[in-house]
Amino acid sequence: MIFGNFDNLNNSGVPAVIQTLIQNHNLSVERFSEMEEGLYSLEDSGITYLVKAFTTDFKDHRPAEFHQQFVDLQLVIKGCETIYFDHSNEAYRTVANPKPDVYLVDPTGMSNQVELREGDFAIFLTHEPHQALCSELGQQAVKKVVFKIPKQLLNS
Repeated sequence: MIFGNFDNLNNSGVPAVIQTLIQNHNLSVERFSEMEEGLYSLEDSGITYLVKAFTTDFKDHRPAEFHQQFVDLQLVIKGCETIYFDHSNEAYRTVANPKPDVYLVDPTGMSNQVELREGDFAIFLTHEPHQALCSELGQQAVKKVVFKIPKQLLNS
């Protein structure tokens, strides 16, 4: 898991291939905040991203998931959220697989957390369980961008 602020990608440990794609497309928090909600792609890179308004909820009301084929980059552009995660390499029991490359898991052991505010991001590599859109305040509005990055791009 990597986290930081989108305006400071160069010093955040984000893989160079992701930094280059973001810079080559002039992507910024300001640009995302002006975009219509929807699904977008970065040309032939295989990267897609969803710009959408979500509603947070209490931790025990939110699902936890991991992915096998795609790395998640989650960027908050308005509001804030807490994401719980685990990087212990413990085997999580998959409780459901409702969509391609979305494996729901029991979030009970996830005690690590990061709070993301406007401009902050978190990257979850494949097999890193995470529980997004949580808030101790319950239901709160948050607008964010969720990138799906093919894991093969990180190996190139």
